Amino acid sequence: MKKEVLCETIEREISTPVLFDTKEQARTEMVKRFKEAMNLTDEEFETMDNDTSEYFCGENEAYCVNANHDNCDWSIFTVEDTSYDTCNTNGILTTGTVFTAKGKYGVQYKCEFLGMSLEHEGYVCLRDMDSNTIVLVTPGWFQQKEITIN
Repeated sequence: MKKEVLCETIEREISTPVLFDTKEQARTEMVKRFKEAMNLTDEEFETMDNDTSEYFCGENEAYCVNANHDNCDWSIFTVEDTSYDTCNTNGILTTGTVFTAKGKYGVQYKCEFLGMSLEHEGYVCLRDMDSNTIVLVTPGWFQQKEITIN
């Protein structure tokens, strides 16, 4: 099953990617975030000059500078959603699940899923089984790996 991913970057800080079932849903969310960053009403958005070097809102990407003078960028792209094939029956890793994550260059990591970090918002805690160390990853890390439950 294919999913549409919306990635947001604000001043080099990459937010957790958001998955959507359709490109239209992803674009609607991107436009909403663009309008919020630019502080635009629906009418102002519809009538704005979209051909500038300072801001742009297209079908799959947008960028602007918000009121705090932060550079904001959004990008939409399609990925193959394999989470339901590689996790348990409902696509959720539960605490204690041991799995192997294989990267696109063949590097493999054997990990135990510990849960969400309470100290670092938005990060997932894993135990690297090879080094017995705790590592923090973003949810997007899983989209870049082939996950196999051990």
